[in-house]
Amino acid sequence: MNTIKWTRNQKATSKQKKDSSSTITPAAALTPTSTTSSSCSSSSSASSPSANTATATAVATTTTTGAAVTFPSNLFHHYRSSPAQQQPDNKVVHFSVALTIPEIILAIATFLNRATIAQCAVVCKDWYTIFQPLLFRAIKAADFDQPDFVTSFLDHTRFATSIEWFQEISPSSSAAGAVTLPKKQAWHRIFGKKAPIRPLTDPWKPFEQLKLILQADETPALEHLSVRIHNLDPNIVLDLRAPTVTNLQIGTRGYPARKPKVFMENILRSFPNLVHLTLEGLFTLSSHVAESNAVALAGQGGSTGSTGGTGVTGGNEQSSSSSSSSASQPQQQAQGISTLTLPQAPATLAAAAAPHATTISGMTISGPFPVTPTPSTPLNGTANNGKSSLTTTATAQTTTTTSSIESLSLRLVDISQDHLLALARQMPRLSSLLIEEFLVPDMMIKIYRWTWSKQFIHSLRDSIPHLTSIRMAFPFDSIKEDTIIEILKSFPLLTTVGFRNSFFGTRALEVMQEHCKFVECLDVSFGNSRGFKGALLQFLQTWTRLREFEADGFVFSLDKPIDDDVPRTPWACTKLEKLVCGFSGTESMIFQHLSQLPLLTSLTISYPSINITPIETTLAWMAKSTGIEYFWFPQIRHVPVERGSILWILEHWPRLRTLHIAGGLVSQKETVKQWCREAGRPNLVVEFDRV
Repeated sequence: MNTIKWTRNQKATSKQKKDSSSTITPAAALTPTSTTSSSCSSSSSASSPSANTATATAVATTTTTGAAVTFPSNLFHHYRSSPAQQQPDNKVVHFSVALTIPEIILAIATFLNRATIAQCAVVCKDWYTIFQPLLFRAIKAADFDQPDFVTSFLDHTRFATSIEWFQEISPSSSAAGAVTLPKKQAWHRIFGKKAPIRPLTDPWKPFEQLKLILQADETPALEHLSVRIHNLDPNIVLDLRAPTVTNLQIGTRGYPARKPKVFMENILRSFPNLVHLTLEGLFTLSSHVAESNAVALAGQGGSTGSTGGTGVTGGNEQSSSSSSSSASQPQQQAQGISTLTLPQAPATLAAAAAPHATTISGMTISGPFPVTPTPSTPLNGTANNGKSSLTTTATAQTTTTTSSIESLSLRLVDISQDHLLALARQMPRLSSLLIEEFLVPDMMIKIYRWTWSKQFIHSLRDSIPHLTSIRMAFPFDSIKEDTIIEILKSFPLLTTVGFRNSFFGTRALEVMQEHCKFVECLDVSFGNSRGFKGALLQFLQTWTRLREFEADGFVFSLDKPIDDDVPRTPWACTKLEKLVCGFSGTESMIFQHLSQLPLLTSLTISYPSINITPIETTLAWMAKSTGIEYFWFPQIRHVPVERGSILWILEHWPRLRTLHIAGGLVSQKETVKQWCREAGRPNLVVEFDRV
């Protein structure tokens, strides 16, 4: 990248050369002037004052930071070899040399919104060549509501790197009169009838819109694809043509009559380059491998039972999604069933002891780590009693290829233990696992029938030995403390530990500190706080590695010298970037305590209801926390937020993206948004909630 040093030229020696040797300053260089030059093509008008102002700000930021930006050498080949640069043309708009370097212009564009980029694209042909692809780089869900944009995007899909497509309900169905509920939404009677629930109607945005867009042209740069559909089978997303996607998010809305089933093999076939996969909705995630093994085992169960062999327990006879500890161990190794036998065979132990190395928090750790043994599949003709055809089918389907998925997130998705282990074997690079369920009837079908046995946990460990992040959130305290302790002992490389709504207690915390030395993120929200808050407080006072801490439901006392029999001392985790918890004390005490965490980027004060006025005793304590991007706090009920406090936040927290206020006056939402627009922050998300 070229380095531009701003210098003042020597004064012109003659008036005849005044036009060609005018003085250039940083401010003047940012303003286009009309001269005879060939650096840009003809344009009828210059950019608007708003575009010039935004560009000037971006240039000042870029040149002062001095950040190096690397681009492909052939990206701007057309610009550099343009004949217009060598042959004089008519009177055109001329910029300083800095604004004729495409790398600098592209770096400036990262600070501009789409409206400003659109204004820059009409300045000249060369700027059009640079800025036009940026208009179609990140596509938001609201963009598809504009017919003109969709028409233009059909010709520029090759520039898209990220696409969000959300299917919404027809606006007519959200009217006050359209609140008739279908009988299938029985859960509405449980949660109350005050809030209007939209009925199940046909979506007004057809899925074919996204399908036709991706079929219109190639999408070589597309990496992120997020699709949310309503009352449709999620398998239709697998028909999209986007093989280059590395980050896929599929979400479903609605209450389907029959729960759809999605196979992981089909997902990997449609998106072979996946690295991050997020699935959310009321459907089942399955695997051909697990189902074929279950069918083969069920077929051989009768013969083994008649010959006196070790058959299958009642759990696997009822369903293939029951506990993984219900099958006999010899049959499991012969058929490659997801539940492995511990201890392993000698050959397996030798493979497990093979040296490995992994990098955690910048440190290289050498093995040995447990390695997943390759399950053996029966050869054709080995099954007895005429089961050769069944065995052949099972063997053909269990031969699968591994994927490059590193993170898997499942929300509301139904998955059995056997299928989870089968999927884990297909994802040897998996390092992050998230499984969340919520308190809604008929959504908890199979996952709460899991049997958290040591054998299942050890099988999961052998399948994904390099797991560094695990987050689980099940209602009803379904995960006991002994289960959590066994999980922590089985995965010593964990850096992220999350067990919401669980019995994560003092013993689990001690085991985590002993076996998981690299924990940086801890989530114990809505856990068992009785007798545990003191141990958690001691952990915060000693664990310096912590970067994210979520303890929603816990209230730490700041107005007492002793909290839960533990003397109150400053927290040792001064590098916290995310904090979710409650405090007991005055507003001044709370913000004075938070001032010790200058690196915060996400702050949620769950308790108590506070007032951020006067500024001198509240927000002023956090003047050094300039990196905050998310702020959630409960405002005192029926008390409006003052304009001065909002302006202080906008001035001192330039990176703030979301301001979420719980309580207060909900009617003040539009007023606060207007204050943000007047302060030059129109894109700031402002939310108000009723408490």
